[in-house]
Amino acid sequence: MTLSLLVVAIAFYLKGAISDDSRFYFLLSIISLAGLVAYVIFLSLGIGAIPWIIMSERSENGSYRNNCL
Repeated sequence: MTLSLLVVAIAFYLKGAISDDSRFYFLLSIISLAGLVAYVIFLSLGIGAIPWIIMSERSENGSYRNNCL
């Protein structure tokens, strides 16, 4: 996940450093989009599901009544 965010950061930095007429400007847009997609995929495969697991274990029979009172 860190590498994909690093790719996105570098792509945005380079996009700010080059002119809009450069042929690499469109390529950097594609690279930043690919980095964002990779981040979402790695997040869903890794740590992204942990809050859902914790909330399902916290709930007893699907009810939060005991926690509120």
